[in-house]
Amino acid sequence: MGDRPSRFYRFLLSVMGPAQLGSLDAPPRPAPARVDICRSCGQPRDAHELERLADHTASRCPAGPAQS
Repeated sequence: MGDRPSRFYRFLLSVMGPAQLGSLDAPPRPAPARVDICRSCGQPRDAHELERLADHTASRCPAGPAQS
């Protein structure tokens, strides 16, 4: 077995082709910034107050209106 690919692997390679890895010299792409939006008010979650009680955590929306 060792270095010899299995029949299944050879079949997959014939159908799908080699892995599409891109250029090895290219710099890695940065992950896009993710902003969580509140479903209730539409503002970012960072603007909310968190209330941590013994049995649960609640999020309180900011007082101002949502900016669009």
